[in-house]
Amino acid sequence: MDPDQAAQLAGADADAEVAAALAHAVLTSPDLWSQLWRLLDRDSKAAFRGVGSAMRQLVDASVGVVASPSSTGLSDADELAAALRLWPRIRDLTLLNVSNAAATLQPLATAELSRLTKLTVREAPTPGDEAWPMPVLSKPVSASLRVIDVSCCAGLNSIDAVRSCGQLRVLWMPGCVGVPDLSPLAACSETLEELWLADNEQVESLMPLHACTRLRKLDLRDFNMVEDQVTDLQAACTQLADPSSVVIQGLVHELQPNMPRDVQEWE
Repeated sequence: MDPDQAAQLAGADADAEVAAALAHAVLTSPDLWSQLWRLLDRDSKAAFRGVGSAMRQLVDASVGVVASPSSTGLSDADELAAALRLWPRIRDLTLLNVSNAAATLQPLATAELSRLTKLTVREAPTPGDEAWPMPVLSKPVSASLRVIDVSCCAGLNSIDAVRSCGQLRVLWMPGCVGVPDLSPLAACSETLEELWLADNEQVESLMPLHACTRLRKLDLRDFNMVEDQVTDLQAACTQLADPSSVVIQGLVHELQPNMPRDVQEWE
């Protein structure tokens, strides 16, 4: 073997060692995986998960944003429970086209999702006359949640579950026409900053919000409320004194989740 061939082989071996080290670093680092994951198409992700159980666990551990399939909807509690076990590190969970919500969302009561900061729920387009309360949340979930979005869930009739969400900062519930009582929000009085109530005709009083002194954004579009109650609330919550902090006019549109590009839909 001449010197040039030997040098080429030595260089190839060095390159292989670098490539192997890089691959090992990527495969054993959830942080690197979270960056790589965004660049992979669906087929590539499926291929990685199919390599073996160890690889599947590494891949799944890197997923931070998960959504139920928008095409099929969600009506099975077992399906949701399996997904929550599969992705224990998710921080953003979106549940689309949910039907039979009272039963379907029950797995949230036992979910071990200590990193979850945002929960979004959308009803099925034709959920019928079903009325359902906001689902009970497990201690890990309620302790970590910062944002809850139940926009346009017309069947929602209670938000009692937020009593356990001591870190809640934003609650989106425009179009939730069946919710009459805001008193559960007193439990979030030290953290709640934004509340979106547009088109909530059944709300009986804004008095429970007087304790939410950090409230700085309030949406009351198409809201059946007398002006004196709004004025009293602004006096209690001084950050609402700015006219731009309280939205009382404008069109209310059906709100769809803004899905991040690295969202993973489960099969």
